[in-house]
Amino acid sequence: MAVYQLTLPARVDTPASLRIARELIDHSDADAIMLDFGNVSWVEPFGMLYISMTIQSVRVRFPRLRVFAQKYHDQGYAIHMGFLQHCGISVGNRWRSTPGSETYSPITEIKLSELEARAFSNKTVVQDEIEAAAQKLAALLIRDPTETNLIDVVQYSIRELGRNIAEHSSSPSLLYCAQFWPTKQRIEVCIADCGVGLLETLKENPHLTIETDADAIKAAILPGISGKPISRKASYEDPWANSGFGLFMLSRLCARGGNFFLASGNNGLLISEGSEHLVEAGCQGTAVRMVMNTKEVGGLSESLQRIAAEGSAVAKEITGSETVGPSRASSMVRRVFHIKSPDE
Repeated sequence: MAVYQLTLPARVDTPASLRIARELIDHSDADAIMLDFGNVSWVEPFGMLYISMTIQSVRVRFPRLRVFAQKYHDQGYAIHMGFLQHCGISVGNRWRSTPGSETYSPITEIKLSELEARAFSNKTVVQDEIEAAAQKLAALLIRDPTETNLIDVVQYSIRELGRNIAEHSSSPSLLYCAQFWPTKQRIEVCIADCGVGLLETLKENPHLTIETDADAIKAAILPGISGKPISRKASYEDPWANSGFGLFMLSRLCARGGNFFLASGNNGLLISEGSEHLVEAGCQGTAVRMVMNTKEVGGLSESLQRIAAEGSAVAKEITGSETVGPSRASSMVRRVFHIKSPDE
């Protein structure tokens, strides 16, 4: 049996997880993969979600592939986050049933078919069921009921990303995990799917000229961009009417003292206020990492109204032109996030 040994680095953070995912894909023709945790001293929520998501995707294409792990017994956090279990390794908590703690929510899968069945039973719509799930996660993660602003932001973030997946990804399920570090005043929320990816979704819009995953990612975080042409204005009062504004609003929220990472297909884009970094990725669908500075989280209604107004002004420029191509999308992203152009 051909076994490929993949030695994990000391820090399993976002850059490391992207490299590991590409390595997993490159060696997916092996009979088995051995994950060696001997050097690991730090793991982050997104790193765990992204690697396990990649393994799940690879095993769909290669069902006979077996995954093992060694030297993992002191990885308590990774085990309780359901990382190994979600990779198909029978140790640690069951990843679909782990309740989490006062500061984290483990890797969890929500099947869209279950949401649809629940919506039918409750005589609601899938979006309402996503809202309920987001509310539950926010309450689990932020146990202090007086932190209403933070609870609202977490709930809004999960709801918007869940809605995007349900409406556009063609994925059978979504995956999420989260971590709240009260002493660091930092919260990380991650969500992913194994759907068709942003490029295929946005190709349905005749007003977009995009050819690469990088083009699609930059277009996706602009306001008013969707897989289908739209002409709506952003509205905080009607949360389900903001088609094409979700990723824009979330990225702007995170940029205030935190950062926003969006990966799809061959690329990923890290955005913060005043900077952007385009990186290589091997994303089997779409993955998002939101890092928020809790000191910068103000009232959600006020923040969203301001961002929605900003987005509506940019969206008017987009809808007023015949097409949006890669160059224009890149220049608009730099303007929105106050990023200097390379020649400045």
